[in-house]
Amino acid sequence: MSNTNTQGMSNEQLKALVAKMESDLAAAKEASKVNMSLSIGPKGTVVLRGVASKYGAAYYADTWISIIEMAPKILAFIAANESKLAKKGVPFVPAVKA
Repeated sequence: MSNTNTQGMSNEQLKALVAKMESDLAAAKEASKVNMSLSIGPKGTVVLRGVASKYGAAYYADTWISIIEMAPKILAFIAANESKLAKKGVPFVPAVKA
């Protein structure tokens, strides 16, 4: 999030700032899109490249199946904790407790 001091800004200036921030966010989302691919690793693992690291995420097939079966729980956990989670390409801003 920008450290811009908005105090004393006109409505037009604030609207322009919001528009710029929305544009920056859209650009960051676009930049974070990555081409993902699958391959077989040297130990017979399923390797997902284009996420996690330059080496990808490699797990045995049964582990991938367990992860995939847990997808609804993972999505629910992310939804429940969205304000606490960082996203690639978007600066993490911790929730402020009032």
